[in-house]
Amino acid sequence: PRGGGGGGGIRSFGFRWRLSPCVWRAARVPARKVPPPAGSGLRDGCPVRVYPDAVPRETCEQLRRAFAPGAAYWSETRYASASAEKRYFTWYVDLASPPSPHEDVVTRLVRRLAPLAGELAGEVAPQSAEWWVHSRGAGRGVGHELHYDVEEGALEAGGEVLHPLVSSVVYLSDAGDPTLVIDETLGGQAGSRAYLVHPASRSFLTFKGDRLHGVLPGAFNGGPPCGAEAPGRGSGGGAYGAAGRGCGGGGAARSRASRADRTRSGRGRGRATAKGGGGQSIAEQRLVLLVAWYAQPTRGAARRSRLSAQSSVPRVTRSQTWPALLQPPPRPPATATEPVDAPPTPFTVAPVSPVWEALLSPRGGAAALTPPAALRQHFFLHSPDDVRQRLAEEHGVDGSWTTAAKKRRRE
Repeated sequence: PRGGGGGGGIRSFGFRWRLSPCVWRAARVPARKVPPPAGSGLRDGCPVRVYPDAVPRETCEQLRRAFAPGAAYWSETRYASASAEKRYFTWYVDLASPPSPHEDVVTRLVRRLAPLAGELAGEVAPQSAEWWVHSRGAGRGVGHELHYDVEEGALEAGGEVLHPLVSSVVYLSDAGDPTLVIDETLGGQAGSRAYLVHPASRSFLTFKGDRLHGVLPGAFNGGPPCGAEAPGRGSGGGAYGAAGRGCGGGGAARSRASRADRTRSGRGRGRATAKGGGGQSIAEQRLVLLVAWYAQPTRGAARRSRLSAQSSVPRVTRSQTWPALLQPPPRPPATATEPVDAPPTPFTVAPVSPVWEALLSPRGGAAALTPPAALRQHFFLHSPDDVRQRLAEEHGVDGSWTTAAKKRRRE
């Protein structure tokens, strides 16, 4: 990180770097959209692509109902307590196997979006994917910590760092803070370019799977804070990404709902436009479906258990009713004159630079204050290595989350 600045009270916490003011400004104003160069892919400059209207309208509406604030999914997966219990969960899709007529709507959507994810990957077609969902109060939270997506099972089992080929976000609402992608890799040099993508319902964001990313708080829209620290939260691979879903050096792994920005879900299903158990309507939620795409089948990389990384979507039971809301609607037989959807035209996002700004050292060598654990978002850094260190502390072979997972398997 380069640059200079005072930092005021931030330095009292021992931070030495922070995201630059121009990055924070960009979080408040949507960036300029730029058509990508013809034939561009992973080997070309921009690591980010956005496809507007990539999700069929009826699919988006069904997912908004299935994952509404009061929907069964949140309570039946214990989303809100995932982080406190040091667990995470994602759902696996084998793209190498032929489609089944009984597949749920998310699996069908993942298959539909696979060619678009493959455009960023160049000549390498995704062979597997995993998905998870996050819901947060729009404009009333602290964002989601910067992290790297990794396949936590492989990391925890043998220390292998396996990034997705491509990471992606399916936006199911227009509300909420922007996704921040930084052109920075695990163990690499500090990023020099940042890309911010604001939610737009039915749009599909893809970016290189080894890039540092998170959700940066944008403009505050009033009302009480949503998702203040409470008895539980999730992270990593499935709940709000790992430290976004995935885990990562961002502070957690994918399936944990963010500690400081979590959905307070009640019981019952609730309509997409109705108030849910958390007292929020879908219009007030930042609802996203996240998908990580891999160049190879990954499920065999580690031992899997129910409600863990790369789980199978469960069958409908009395305790797991939420998959019923993902069943595809009946369709009339296709006709020869049935229109075919044209593939969406992607755009890229203008980069923001510089990304990081150095802070002056604390005066007088005073001992640094300790920031709340819930606010370890990595928008401010003690060391350029903070994210990698947190990934190892939580998901390394002897990490805290790894140890908790082993204990659950023995019980």
